[in-house]
Amino acid sequence: MAIKKIDYIVTDEYEGKRIDSAVVMLSEKSRSIVRGMFDNDCVSIDGSICNDSGVILQKDSTVSLRFDPETKYKEKKLKSTSKSFKLIFQDRDIVVIDKMPGFLSSPSNGYEKNTILDAVSHFINAGQKRASPALLIHRLDRQTSGVLIFAKNSKAAERIKSQFEDRKPQRKYMAIVAGHLKQQKGTVQSHLLTDKNLNQVSVEAGQGGKIAITHFTTIAVGPGYTVLEVTLETGRRNQIRVHMSDLGHPVLGDDRYSPDIAKSKLWPFKRLALHAATLSIKHPESGEIMNFSSPLPTEFLPFIKQKL
Repeated sequence: MAIKKIDYIVTDEYEGKRIDSAVVMLSEKSRSIVRGMFDNDCVSIDGSICNDSGVILQKDSTVSLRFDPETKYKEKKLKSTSKSFKLIFQDRDIVVIDKMPGFLSSPSNGYEKNTILDAVSHFINAGQKRASPALLIHRLDRQTSGVLIFAKNSKAAERIKSQFEDRKPQRKYMAIVAGHLKQQKGTVQSHLLTDKNLNQVSVEAGQGGKIAITHFTTIAVGPGYTVLEVTLETGRRNQIRVHMSDLGHPVLGDDRYSPDIAKSKLWPFKRLALHAATLSIKHPESGEIMNFSSPLPTEFLPFIKQKL
C-alpha cells in the first residue's frame, strides 16, 4: 500500500489543543493506532519528527502525516528501570505511574531516600542535561499500590492540585476489608484530625478536623472478608483506612487502624489490601479528560472470584 501523505495547517479549531486530537481527525484512526503513529515517526510538526502526542498546537503550524493506512501501528511499550513503579503515561506536563507497594510516595521529614518521588525524578531526567525534579501532586500510603500522578512543571502542578482541591478527579480504589458489612453500599463522612501519635482520627465537626467523605460499594464477599470498590470524594491521609476502621471493618493487613481485626490468616502479605485502581483528571494544558488505570495485583485475584 502506498504511503499516504497529509499536510494540515493549524486553524482556530485546533489551536491550543493537543496534536494527537488533530492526528485522530486527519488520519481517521483510533487513538491507540495514533499513539503508535507517534512512536513510529509518522507525525511531524513544522518539518520535525514529533514523538510527543501531548504537544499543544499553535495556529499556522504545519502538522504532517506520512503513514500506511493499512498498518495498525502499535505503541511502543514504555519502560522504567525502577522496581518501585511501572510507567503508565507521560508527556511534557505529567507522568502517571503504577506504584508498587513497599515504597513511600515522598520523603517523610526528609529522612528516607529511594522514594517514589526520587525514582520518578531520576526516570524523567535520564539523558537530560538539566535536571528538573518531578512534582508531587498526591500520595499513596507506603503499602498501597496503584495509580499515582506527578507533574513535570509548576504550571501543570498548580492546575492539577487545583482540581484535587475542587474534588474534581475521579478516584476509585479496591479494598479488601475484614468481615461483612451490614450495607452493600454507603457513605462514610467525618472530620479527620492528626493525633499526637500521627494517626488520623475521626472527630466531630468544629474540633479542628478536615472533612473526609468516602463512598463504598460491595463487589464480592467471602468467608471473613468483603471486597469493596471505594470512591474518594476527598483525599485525606489514611482516609479509607480510618473510615473502614470506623465501620469496624478495617483494611486487611492494616497494622495501624484496628490491627487486631485487620490481622488475618486470609491476608499473609506485608502490603495493605488496598489498591488505587483508577484516576481520571483533566489534562492541565489541553483540558482533555484522561483516564488511567492499574490492573489488580495478583494478591487480590482469589478474593474477587466470590461474586455477590
